[in-house]
Amino acid sequence: MTAHAAAAVQHLPPRPAESLDEWASTINRLAARAGGARKGSDSAGRRGAGQNGMKGGGGLLLTGGDFFPGAGQPQALSGEACGCRMAPEVAETLVADGLDPDFLGDIAAFSGLESRDVLDFVGIDRTTVSRRKASGSALPRDAAVKALQITDLLTQATEVFGSPTQASTWLTRPHPSLDGETPLRRARTPWGMSKVQSMLVALRFGAAA
Repeated sequence: MTAHAAAAVQHLPPRPAESLDEWASTINRLAARAGGARKGSDSAGRRGAGQNGMKGGGGLLLTGGDFFPGAGQPQALSGEACGCRMAPEVAETLVADGLDPDFLGDIAAFSGLESRDVLDFVGIDRTTVSRRKASGSALPRDAAVKALQITDLLTQATEVFGSPTQASTWLTRPHPSLDGETPLRRARTPWGMSKVQSMLVALRFGAAA
């Protein structure tokens, strides 16, 4: 982690991350903080002293490498660039243990998305989020799953465009290949998510999408 990324993670400023490296580092810290959100939950006591505080000795939510600085344009990578991916077992643990409602606001702040875009994707309203924050409750299970899905989608788009802000712009702009619908809206269903991910793969390797 760069010194700049480490400082951003520590202070959690309300601004978008500037690169894939910073985004991944920040999300890993936020995920560790957001896990086991239910007050008095057994999961909080089960967490060890791993580097991210995740159950099982410090598992990272986002793993992989080939990070590159943002250039604002799609980048074709050579070879078998594995990139940054979400670890399924860590994601499952977060959903099972309970995800803090603050995670939704954090996703918006560090990606450049509007809060309403995140809430709409997750399928939850501000009143429910506020009520769960006040009671110390975690997000509903289905909302937690969707929160991690949008995080994963933002990560994939950031790999293509170089920064979360550029990724968010693409995701929220009507696209002709989607009949004028935005990629973020289309990705709400499993079939739509597959379509949007295919478009990102095409962009990443230099094909039109």
